[in-house]
Amino acid sequence: MVWRWLSTVGIAVVKAANFVVPHSRYITDTNLDIPENSALAEQKEEIHLAQLKLYYLQNQENIDWKAEQAQLSDELANELQAFIQFAKVVSLDQQFDFLSWRLEQEKAIQLEIIELNHQRQRQLVIEQRQISLKIVEDQKQLENLAIWLIASDILKSESDANIIPLRVFLAPPKFQFEQFSHANDDTNIFPNIELTLAEGLRQFFRNYSQEGKTVDFLAGAWVSKSFHSEASIKALFSVLKSEPTLVLESEVDGDYLNFRIAYWGLNWSKYRYDPIISRLPYREILYESAKNRARKWREIRAKLIATGVSESEADQTYGKDNIKNWETLQLEEQLQQGGIPTKELAVKYFINKKDVEELGQILSICHCLFAGLIADEYFLFQHNSPPLLPSLLPDLTENVPDQAVAHNLIEAVVWYFQKIYQTLKSTRASLMPELALDLAISFVELPNKSWAINQIVYSIKSWFQLRELPQLDGVGVMDLPLPSLLDVLESVVMITDKEYVEKLNQCLVAVGNDRQINVMDACYKRGISLVRNKNYKVAILNFNQLIQINFNSAEVYYNRGIAYAELGEYHQAIEDYTKAIEMNQQWADLYNYRGNAYYKLENYGMAMADYDRAINILQLSVGNITENFLDDDEGIFDFDVDSNEQMLASGISNNSINPLPYFIDDERQVYSLALGSDEENLIIDTGSSEENIKANIWRLF
Repeated sequence: MVWRWLSTVGIAVVKAANFVVPHSRYITDTNLDIPENSALAEQKEEIHLAQLKLYYLQNQENIDWKAEQAQLSDELANELQAFIQFAKVVSLDQQFDFLSWRLEQEKAIQLEIIELNHQRQRQLVIEQRQISLKIVEDQKQLENLAIWLIASDILKSESDANIIPLRVFLAPPKFQFEQFSHANDDTNIFPNIELTLAEGLRQFFRNYSQEGKTVDFLAGAWVSKSFHSEASIKALFSVLKSEPTLVLESEVDGDYLNFRIAYWGLNWSKYRYDPIISRLPYREILYESAKNRARKWREIRAKLIATGVSESEADQTYGKDNIKNWETLQLEEQLQQGGIPTKELAVKYFINKKDVEELGQILSICHCLFAGLIADEYFLFQHNSPPLLPSLLPDLTENVPDQAVAHNLIEAVVWYFQKIYQTLKSTRASLMPELALDLAISFVELPNKSWAINQIVYSIKSWFQLRELPQLDGVGVMDLPLPSLLDVLESVVMITDKEYVEKLNQCLVAVGNDRQINVMDACYKRGISLVRNKNYKVAILNFNQLIQINFNSAEVYYNRGIAYAELGEYHQAIEDYTKAIEMNQQWADLYNYRGNAYYKLENYGMAMADYDRAINILQLSVGNITENFLDDDEGIFDFDVDSNEQMLASGISNNSINPLPYFIDDERQVYSLALGSDEENLIIDTGSSEENIKANIWRLF
């Protein structure tokens, strides 16, 4: 029952998600104390230029382009115009995949904006620190508090590190356990809640340091009882506005505990000060722990008596305060059964250090949880770094005896991060597919794999939205289950998506899904399908991608050559057939098709040379194949063994002899024939004398 209070923490996590907004809303240069200088002005222009490029690619119609460009220098304005002109040229190039280019540009520009903003914020930190240092030195003269000494040290610290650390202050609750007249132990040996929280956070933040996410934990800095609440946060922000800072603040109000957090990022113009938990009844938590001890004592007492220990010896030697607590518990239950509200009677229990330890564990989880949420938010928004807290949750909640409570708490954290990523979408839409996969990886260690799977689904859907694919062939892809989404993805994925697909494959393995997508195979198969469907231009685009990444395959050049030939681009076709021949000089069809292309160009000498070469290869390969398979030595016009060791027969010498009836008693004319190399003797014939596309598979008996 004690741990049910963690449900309150889970509810607080869900509510806290509503406070998260894009950090750009908090960053306003005009509200800082820094005078603009040439370096800052140049950085600001570069960011503005990148934003305008992004606006153009995203077809932002509500932009006053003339007014926006007027804010740029002549050099940057010319750069913008050159970019726009190039984008227009690319969009009109039918041989170029403009959508893929645009998405890659958007992604690159959004990453550039993140980096440019980071560089500018670092410069602002340097400028702001000099101004803030004067303020804090004056403050130290007025109040010689530890907090001002720490602030001074922070402002004097080196700022050349790439990642500016998150500063974390702990303002712990001040419990006075002497108020408990029924405290059985000497209150001097009760656990110190402040030290418990500090050590828990210290161990927790080590995980962040190991991942390169520096957190500067400043335990012990908050020592003044007079320095608290809104006034303290405002005073601290006035001198540390340049530093990303988190304050975990708790206060005791009678029998209740209030928990708040203050947070601001790099150079924010204002801070967030959020009430997280109000009026947590910590006395009830202590008493609930004491009740549980009394119940467990009754079970232990019965076992002692069963072993021969007398009741009086068991009570005197082992009972201690449990005896009194058991009597009080029985009385309370009787009163409740009688309809008497026990809260009005102020029923009291004896507490000891075990009860205080349980309270400390609950508060420690609460503090670590919100410290992790804010730390992940800072590193995600500022450095595009994936969250770490979800992977730490199993260890953080392993000692929670109520699994339902632990599950609900983890689910609340999952909800929090989903809200954060929805917020990010407004400024990093092109990065969302990859960011969602990062989140999926961080969810993998959680007990419910569906949380990670949901992020994979969200990632794929975001990928579709960016490519304007809400529907494909009339089917709404957004409502499809994961297996079908993967099928659709495989049918449209391009070589430029290789990095995304590799990360997706890693996620699928992590959640136990054995499905893997091979981008190169997908492009090749799609190209073949497009050739068969006579969509030659798009087929060429797919083959182009494979060739650009040095996917050296005679089959790729061969099929692209066919596509070029069908479009009447015989010179390009000849180049591809020649490249394929360099890779496979014993493939007769390559010479045959190149001969056809030369023939179309009326280069009959080259055509005849290629036909002769094809015939020579076939004569070397065919042997007595017609005698073995067709009982006829005149029926096969073109025969070869391909790279997969399949025997191929193509066409016939004249229309009076048809090889197919020997196998299936069918008089149709065969355009091409393939005899399988496996033991099942499959025969595959495709096409006809009229070259209408057909496909049949026959089995020899």
